[in-house]
Amino acid sequence: MNKIKVAIHSEGFIKWGGGREFIATIAEGLEAADNIDTILIISRHSRLDKFFELIKELIKSKGNKEKFNQMYDRRMLNQNLLKENESLLIGLFSICSPNTKIVRYTYSSNRFINTRAKRLKECIRTNDIDIILPQFEVLGKNIGVPVVGYLYDFQHKYLKDFFSSEEIEIRDRNFKHQIENSKYLVVNAIDVKNDINKYFPEYKGKAFVLPFKPFQVINIEGETNLEKYNLPEKYYIISNQFWIHKAHNVAFAALEKLFNEGHKDIHLVCTGEMVDRHSPKYIQELMDGLSSLNCKKNIHLLGFVPKKDQLQIMDKAIALIQPTLFEGGPGGGSVYNALCLGVPCIVSDIQVNKEIIGYNNVYFFKVNSVDDLASMMLEHVNDKHLDKGLVEKKIIQNKKEYANELMERLSEIINDYKKNC
Repeated sequence: MNKIKVAIHSEGFIKWGGGREFIATIAEGLEAADNIDTILIISRHSRLDKFFELIKELIKSKGNKEKFNQMYDRRMLNQNLLKENESLLIGLFSICSPNTKIVRYTYSSNRFINTRAKRLKECIRTNDIDIILPQFEVLGKNIGVPVVGYLYDFQHKYLKDFFSSEEIEIRDRNFKHQIENSKYLVVNAIDVKNDINKYFPEYKGKAFVLPFKPFQVINIEGETNLEKYNLPEKYYIISNQFWIHKAHNVAFAALEKLFNEGHKDIHLVCTGEMVDRHSPKYIQELMDGLSSLNCKKNIHLLGFVPKKDQLQIMDKAIALIQPTLFEGGPGGGSVYNALCLGVPCIVSDIQVNKEIIGYNNVYFFKVNSVDDLASMMLEHVNDKHLDKGLVEKKIIQNKKEYANELMERLSEIINDYKKNC
């Protein structure tokens, strides 16, 4: 049987750490299948686009040198950030899926000329690509191979207070555009697939769910320098961004309850950048609330830390706490990492998290319930991590099952596309 060449298009995913990890994980899983070759596509805007952008800045500045310099500096900053993100993506792929071939194409996309679809078709033809998975931004119709679109989650439909009306409008528009231009879709959870049926009942395409099968071998061995974090001896960990829907406040309140009941040796360590662009005032409100707690010295906010440090800190924790109010995939990235380390997880019982099955070290508490979380923290404070041998066995099994299931879905899509094109 000829190998299937699966292309992973980085556009849209390359801009954020979670997106880069997501597509690298897909590539790593696909590489476990004997008859699949993976290709990472990185696209860039042409010099022509950069020239038109410069002209646009000149016109907008209306001869104001200071205003022009500000726009120019902002554009150069974005270009440097794009280069940095590209470097991070390639570095991640070199670790997760070193056999993935990396290809690039350059296109123009401005009001006068658009060569995006043409250049992508050339890239597909040159590299004998059979299918593109996933597509974050619509790449164009009729490019010669099936393209599997991607929808992350419908959080803006459920937690409207956490978004501005403009953000909700943009999300709705982007989702509608993806639905209308994607015969095939991939999502991270059954919950998201159900929401597609709920909010887009007219969708007649095929949506499939990536299996929740944590399979990454996490190497935390080697040189460590955790002393700089001044970690306590006995702690739970939250490894989330400090976004309002991650509900750090529930965990803080649960620790306060335990502290006031006399359990003063339990600590909570939090990693993650302390910024929420959706709710700019949230971080300050969270800090104001924290300052009034009796247990405030038992809460350690480390901010953003390098990935290896984060995983080493997680590995030394009693357990991971995931108090989130909403996720696009079961447990989010931190639960995925924790399960690959054998670390117990205490997780909110939202519907998507209930898709975490096959693990006896995952415990659910009632979402937003301080009492329930505090009770569970106390109940599992002396739990042991899973034996490394058992974890390794589970990872091998998960990776095989992930590759086989994804291979089956991709074969179905390719056959369906050939039948109907």
